[in-house]
Amino acid sequence: VFALGIIWYEMLNGALPFAELHGLALVAAQVQTKSEQWPWSKSILDGQKKIILSMTDRDAGKRFGSAQVVNEIKSLT
Repeated sequence: VFALGIIWYEMLNGALPFAELHGLALVAAQVQTKSEQWPWSKSILDGQKKIILSMTDRDAGKRFGSAQVVNEIKSLT
């Protein structure tokens, strides 16, 4: 679910959260930030952002499960 959230983020934003970073800087950014802190395009709908944030939560116990993701996406239409 986390990986799919990253892919969806990239599709909507046009880049990965830390595309400009490499090596230890990339690892540090991934460990020290939450997805709320990533740059977000203003064109992303609030519902889409909410789902992506829930898919990419650092705490795996708080992440949406696959069934929740499907249900949330269905509710967007």
